[in-house]
Amino acid sequence: MKCIYTFKIKGRIKPSQDYLIPLRGRIYDFITDDDGYVTHLGVTIPNYSDESLPTLTEHSEGKVKASIHIPSDPNLSVVQDELRVLEGLLSLYGVESIGIKQPKLKWVAENKEEKKKIKLHSIEQSYQSRDEMDVEELPHDLLVGSLIAATEAKELEIPLNFFRKGNLDVFEQRHIEAIYDYYFFLETLYGDGKFKKSSIVNSFLKSDDLISSIKESVKNTRFELRERSLLKIFLEQYEDKPEKDIITHIVELRGFLHHHTLKNKDIWHPDKQDRFKVDAFFLQGVCFNVAFKLAAKYVFTEKTKNIFESIGFRTKPKKNET
Repeated sequence: MKCIYTFKIKGRIKPSQDYLIPLRGRIYDFITDDDGYVTHLGVTIPNYSDESLPTLTEHSEGKVKASIHIPSDPNLSVVQDELRVLEGLLSLYGVESIGIKQPKLKWVAENKEEKKKIKLHSIEQSYQSRDEMDVEELPHDLLVGSLIAATEAKELEIPLNFFRKGNLDVFEQRHIEAIYDYYFFLETLYGDGKFKKSSIVNSFLKSDDLISSIKESVKNTRFELRERSLLKIFLEQYEDKPEKDIITHIVELRGFLHHHTLKNKDIWHPDKQDRFKVDAFFLQGVCFNVAFKLAAKYVFTEKTKNIFESIGFRTKPKKNET
């Protein structure tokens, strides 16, 4: 039994020769396009264990017709760690990134007995893009109210852009960058220009809006986290903690992420961002609560309401009309 991992490679790298590379008990294949540029890296695992094969369970009732279970694969995690180093080494020659977290897995039988054991021949992991997501319709008064408030809410431009960038980082799994953006959002609003840990913690504690937003995010995050491992981290770091302890943790986390040294064995890895997923998710909730309250002071006002009601909205011509 063999298993082949295929990782997408972005960048401009053109090998002078094209060989299969047997190394460390695996077979590596830099796959190229018609012009000779590398597009993927294939890694073949020979003598693949049957225990790591996926299982397929069919369901006779409900909308879900079948469920797939893929056991933990120790080979894959070893290869992924290796490719994180390779990604950095090949960046010297034009590689932009390797899709380490989203490989395609293909299982290949080498005889009839092995063929019977395979229930699923291949699977490819990917993240849903924003264009593929269903969203609820935005009420017209919120859309127009935001447009009306855009001229008077100038003071919110910088902090809200940190919030916007943080949201994008979370969606694209860049949790470390998200923590930076959310922290800058809070620091811009409540930091009072302080930089020392004790001073900025005290500045944050002065904001009633921030304190209430933290309480609200603690309450909501517990029910929004679905994965047990993430919930466990959240309960240890945030549940039933005083607001001062939570703010101190946030400030210390930003300080930890701001520095780096190989002397610290527990230092963060720029490509292992899931370690900070809970922190980013929690901060997103805090910052959303703060941002919504700030925006409401401009969007949900009598002045905005009066302007909205005075607008003579015009019906758009149909697309086939000239």
